[in-house]
Amino acid sequence: DQSSSYIEYKSLIGLTSQALLPRGACIMHAVAVKIHGYCWLITAPSGTGKTTQYYHLKSLYGNKVSMICGDMPLLEWSKDGKITVHPSPWNGKERIKGSESAPLGGILFLKQGRENRIRRIKPSEAVIQTLLQLAFLPDTEEEALHIANFADRLLRTYPIWEMVNLGDPASARLAAETFLAYLEEGKK
Repeated sequence: DQSSSYIEYKSLIGLTSQALLPRGACIMHAVAVKIHGYCWLITAPSGTGKTTQYYHLKSLYGNKVSMICGDMPLLEWSKDGKITVHPSPWNGKERIKGSESAPLGGILFLKQGRENRIRRIKPSEAVIQTLLQLAFLPDTEEEALHIANFADRLLRTYPIWEMVNLGDPASARLAAETFLAYLEEGKK
């Protein structure tokens, strides 16, 4: 039964995040793509076009783009205060997976629309969306604090963009150019 396996799938991911959170790690519903030497999390509700963005990036940039995880990457805080993104066994319905890890560059919240546009957003604008995409629903006050602290630290440390898109190659190019401009700005 398909609904039973989906419930098991979601439960296992939640239990894994529950065990990881006290250790500074969590699973997030996102496509984790490596480009420009960093991992960029493309996140949105299922069916919004996350994997489509990856396919367009791969088509446009070839070997400069690789998949870290197609659905539920593992985000881990390191001792130096940065997040490394790792593959997980959960790679979505397309089963696209990678085998390498990479430092997090930023987060892109994806929305479908009638044009391609991107804007940097504040942590306060992204907190609800982030909590909805982190793969964990707390049962206790302590767990709620762990997930809230994880999300708060994530959003205050990394850049966040919201992109309304047509799901075309031009939208993927816009995302890649935005990521590169951010990295170049940081080198100045």
